[in-house]
Amino acid sequence: MELRHKIGLYLSYFLSMAGLGFILPFLPLYLGERGISDQSLGIIWTLGALTSLLQLHCGVIADRTGWRRPMLLASLGIIAISGLAISFISNFWLLVFLVILFSENGLVRGLVESLSGAEATALAPEGKEARALSALRFWRPAGILVVTVICGWLLAKLGIETAFLLVVCLQFLSFFTALLMIGAKVEKVTSIKLGAINEKTTPVLSNLMRDPILCTFITAMILFHFAGAPAGLYFSLFVSRELMAPESFIALTFIVDMAAWLIVVFPTGWLADRYGWKPLLIMAWLLLAVRNGMLSVATEHWQLIVLKIFDGIANGMFAVLAASWVVKWLGDRNRSAEAHAIVGVSLVLGSALGTLASGLSVEWLGYRDLFAALAIAALIAAIFLLKVPEIRDAKVSK
Repeated sequence: MELRHKIGLYLSYFLSMAGLGFILPFLPLYLGERGISDQSLGIIWTLGALTSLLQLHCGVIADRTGWRRPMLLASLGIIAISGLAISFISNFWLLVFLVILFSENGLVRGLVESLSGAEATALAPEGKEARALSALRFWRPAGILVVTVICGWLLAKLGIETAFLLVVCLQFLSFFTALLMIGAKVEKVTSIKLGAINEKTTPVLSNLMRDPILCTFITAMILFHFAGAPAGLYFSLFVSRELMAPESFIALTFIVDMAAWLIVVFPTGWLADRYGWKPLLIMAWLLLAVRNGMLSVATEHWQLIVLKIFDGIANGMFAVLAASWVVKWLGDRNRSAEAHAIVGVSLVLGSALGTLASGLSVEWLGYRDLFAALAIAALIAAIFLLKVPEIRDAKVSK
């Protein structure tokens, strides 16, 4: 990958993900000031998650048509324009539509995540796909941390509207820096086909059943997010209500989580390329189980710091390993957008199901029993991984 193309891909990804530094902690507050109720916010986020399920079909189209880069540029442009429009639109339904386009769990953000990963994989040297993906994923927590700190300062000094406009400017910069990727050439590599799905078959719905190994891995990914998303959602409520932690401590745990993610992605990619995926995959799933188990029995603030470190490591490892494993299994880097979309859909589906199930049961289970149940779900997911084969010995043939 030439330096210009690398800068275009990584910098545009960094700037786009930096927007999450505002969206995750502050966008609900900003929309509340715009008159959107808590109930409406929940509906909007659910609708955004449902639209994100379409990214699998978009990934297949991007691979088959060779439109990965144009679709990535279009997605970045849509995010920037929708963010700018949010500041000036007062119609409720139009505002809802724009927020779905701009939010972190919608189709457009999902496409930026999956198509950026696909580009990193497709442009990587042969045998270094996981390292290229880890280099890209490093910039997600980095961007989130930087913008969270900046927006926290701007909120106190200039107000939430100014902070939001800064984030919108970053999204426009993301689009323009992505233009540097124009002209980058994908290295043609013919790989051993490991999966059971024919390359010319669209692997959606019933066609996925033709590959039981891939189905097993998808199940494990869904369970990973089924177990992970609710614990993240109820973490701040649990520590503030039952452990009496101040808001400043909750912010500190978020920073620790992102820092652990930031540190782990590079060694994860190097180890996967050198020694294989399977042991690292099992380790990531087990760390998630340990995190949930510790959360169910935590009584001290230092324990929360430790489990947040485990949380960041587990999610950072997942961000690198899951997509690179699927790319290898499909056996063709020309299908990398499809592979990343499979991971993205698994994330959305697992998070949605886990959040729904937890929302229906948290009142009668309580926080601690809910976290314990989620730890069991993560252990079950790790058991599924035992049926997933190692693929480090799959050599690429010229």
